[in-house]
Amino acid sequence: MISSFQNLYRFSRENRANDCALLNNKKRNKFIFKPKSYNYEGTEGPVQKATIEKVFKLDSESKDGRLKDESPPWNFGWQMNERNTVWTDDLKSRLIKTVLCRDLGTSEKDLDERLSLLDTLLPGLGDQLVKAPPKLLLQILSDIPALAELLLNIKLQFPKADVLSLVSNDLNILVDPTFRRDLAKNATSLRAMLPDVDVDTFVENFPCVLDIQSLENALEDAKRLMPDVDVRRTLRVSPDMVISLMKGRRLVPYDDIPNPFS
Repeated sequence: MISSFQNLYRFSRENRANDCALLNNKKRNKFIFKPKSYNYEGTEGPVQKATIEKVFKLDSESKDGRLKDESPPWNFGWQMNERNTVWTDDLKSRLIKTVLCRDLGTSEKDLDERLSLLDTLLPGLGDQLVKAPPKLLLQILSDIPALAELLLNIKLQFPKADVLSLVSNDLNILVDPTFRRDLAKNATSLRAMLPDVDVDTFVENFPCVLDIQSLENALEDAKRLMPDVDVRRTLRVSPDMVISLMKGRRLVPYDDIPNPFS
């Protein structure tokens, strides 16, 4: 009798354990999504699990003609944070070319021809021109023959100067009508003002000195501030002390000015 009760108790306990395990499994599986297997729109072949890759195949991978004309109901896109964008010189040049074509009203082929001529006139300035404001580059490219004439006149006035270096120190002189108009007169005045200075080298390094009025004002200020100093000698030995006093239109007073004579 006792043995029968023990067997009945053990059987009852095992059934309760099985029921609890089954209940727990149902609770756990309640939140588990198990995709069913079926044929997509009645396609032939073995039953397969419905996945994005199986339902919407690429045209090159699709073997069923009915699927080739269908497109998925979504699109992939990309969102780029401008803060993390790296603007390489190539990207800058492409963007500038787009703006120049629009503003000049010309084709990309014609723009490439102008840029090729500009590179012939000013070789090696490509990196600097890429960093220049598009408006300045637009003015430079608008009249290439006039630019060639200006560069020739600069070389005639300052034969020992490196015109490319002179221009790279101040690209604005290429589009300044005052500089172009008064070039010969200012060159003559500068040679008369500084007879003991190598004017060609001086202008090559400091194109701003061709603004004669600003240079004269700077020399007067230097004499007033340093009455016991030979200003013209100082201009030769340490030109930054005098040129820093200039108040030209394109001059930033706190710029570092190197000494070309050292």
